[in-house]
Amino acid sequence: MATSKLQALWNHPAGPKTIHFWAPTFKWGISIANVADFAKPPEKLSYPQQIAVAATGIIWSRYSTVITPGVLQMSNELRNEKRTRRKREFCIMRAFDILCLLCELAETAVMLIYAMILFSILSFCPHTLMKNWNLFSVNVAMAGTGLYQLSRKIRHDYFSESEEAAVAKE
Repeated sequence: MATSKLQALWNHPAGPKTIHFWAPTFKWGISIANVADFAKPPEKLSYPQQIAVAATGIIWSRYSTVITPGVLQMSNELRNEKRTRRKREFCIMRAFDILCLLCELAETAVMLIYAMILFSILSFCPHTLMKNWNLFSVNVAMAGTGLYQLSRKIRHDYFSESEEAAVAKE
């Protein structure tokens, strides 16, 4: 049983023998480094870097759901792809709505956990075809960490001064 699952993973179009596995796996390093920067003071964060991380995550989260690893060989699969596209997109948008709601309700340090919950929801979504969910989840994590770092920087640069002035008046 375990051997067949390992063999299925090994032979998967987005398995360890392909760039579709290794590129997103190494991309996790960016998200992990951004999480490590949560301890950095906000004044040391860079707007261009965090905008690039967040924009890359947002843009590629969408396109990673369109990219199908490997080559579809059967015309039936292509027809099924077109037939279920709307259902898949609806399911993905529902999952994004859930993620946004959860992120509004929780601490930002938990955002990566919510990204993994979203990953799990999408993995079991009945309308999804073979996709590279490693690529999708790393991009959601990049978007989340980049947006969180940007919010920290903006709060520090624009809102902490008004709070200091209000305290000084008292």
